Amino acid sequence: MSNSAHSKQDPALLKPKVVELATGIFTRLVGDATKVTDSGVTMTTNPQNLAQLSFKLAAIFQKVEDDINVDALPKTGFNLAGADISGWTKESPPATK
Repeated sequence: MSNSAHSKQDPALLKPKVVELATGIFTRLVGDATKVTDSGVTMTTNPQNLAQLSFKLAAIFQKVEDDINVDALPKTGFNLAGADISGWTKESPPATK
């Protein structure tokens, strides 16, 4: 990954859920790419490539999960951003003794 790629990194990749998932994927990929023998340890793949792949896979997985969850949420048709909620409060009458 070049330096310009670091400055243009997708903020979605930094979400805690994506980082956690990418860590799990990376751990699995490194385990699969590592061979431990009596004479030493060899790795068949560059760990940086595995890390980049892990984040890409995690981001895709998270996007699909978010899309599924959006479809599952109830649709009210109410837009809170355009609502005037100042009239929603109702003053209570004074308590009688």
